[in-house]
Amino acid sequence: MNLIYMCVSYQENYINLLKLLINSINVKANLNSETTHILIMTTPKFHELILKELINFNLPIKYYLLELNTLMEASCYKLKIFEYENIDKYNKILYLDTDVLINSDINILFNKEISDKKIYALEEGNIGHDYWGGENFFDFNTYNKNTIAFSAGVFLFINSIYIKDLFKDTNKHIINKKHIPSCLDQPYLVYNSVIQDKYDNQFMKDYLENNPSEINDKIIIYHFPGGPGCYSSKIDKMTKFWEKINNIDLHIFETRNEMFKYYCNNISNPKILEIGVFKGEFLDYIVKNCNNGFIEGVDLFEGTTCSGDVDGNNVEYHNIKNIYLELLDKYKDTLNVKLYKSNSNDFLQNIDDNIYDIIYIDGDHSYEGVKQDLINSYKKIKNNGYIMGHDYEMNMKKAKNFYDFGVKKAVDEFCIDYNLSILAKALDGCVSFCIKVIKN
Repeated sequence: MNLIYMCVSYQENYINLLKLLINSINVKANLNSETTHILIMTTPKFHELILKELINFNLPIKYYLLELNTLMEASCYKLKIFEYENIDKYNKILYLDTDVLINSDINILFNKEISDKKIYALEEGNIGHDYWGGENFFDFNTYNKNTIAFSAGVFLFINSIYIKDLFKDTNKHIINKKHIPSCLDQPYLVYNSVIQDKYDNQFMKDYLENNPSEINDKIIIYHFPGGPGCYSSKIDKMTKFWEKINNIDLHIFETRNEMFKYYCNNISNPKILEIGVFKGEFLDYIVKNCNNGFIEGVDLFEGTTCSGDVDGNNVEYHNIKNIYLELLDKYKDTLNVKLYKSNSNDFLQNIDDNIYDIIYIDGDHSYEGVKQDLINSYKKIKNNGYIMGHDYEMNMKKAKNFYDFGVKKAVDEFCIDYNLSILAKALDGCVSFCIKVIKN
């Protein structure tokens, strides 16, 4: 049995990094729950938060809880893996910092022959630098300061007495020396690994890359180091690169009309909902291209202000409240179209689950509004149905006042929370997205 383990125990916002990591494992790692488990080492304080965030992932996740109070204690948590009560169940063990994404089949790594006397990590820096030991640790009359060190952010090892002793010695060294380096536990692990000759910093070069700029299909693990506690830079790099990984297979359309028609044509007699009918332009396209489907539209049909047209000017639609009556009259003889003057949240809360084949969201563009529409839509969409939406990536000048750029944030978080990914984009206007909903 193999084990992948990670630690979240000091900064609460690192749970967001963990969600990205777990999502990448779920999507890319080809994990077999019969051969590989995931262990999250955390504190009692974070345990319930993590359980809530990972509730939609069907993965073999275990937990090891320990009370920690300082950043140094949190950083050294990974060195306590041999204190986990079920550690003897596992043979090969892979440690991952939370600022990591999985790019491909993790079993390739676990199936490699490795020694039980070494930890396998990526070469990085040299022992002459404080990040990897420096003069605080090494006697340079004995060791060459140009000796190549390694990163302690990702490493692979066999559950053996040799590595258990290495971690025991490292933990003892930390307690006795009482020195807190800028890279926390890393210099301690590097020092003890070097003096005991229990490391290999070459093997992982074929499977692990730090701070990548381009995608390499041969790389299994991408690591995004940026210093302990540097959450903002890590989440930014990871989010952008995860999007890049997923965009490789993204289906790109020129217009949202093309995207809608392509997926709608795959469904016979689909039931379709548009959230945010507004003046009815896209609704009219849906009606004409719905593949004999039944269409519903919901909107408050109240006055609004849209700021940020191509000239950066505000455009007010004072007559929007009359649109509802005009549309009702327009479709009064069309039996497959029904309109509702309602708040989308109220409307969706009062209908059955799993009834729509396609839901198109173009209503409240605030982060909170989009997120709620997405969550409600997930309940109402059929398995293998499509959630689509508008304004995913803003091209409009000075659009902050109305849109506040909340759509992309809400969609990206929704995909992580519900273990989904964007299937397609349409590039006209402010970019539409399409998510295929596969429910566990």
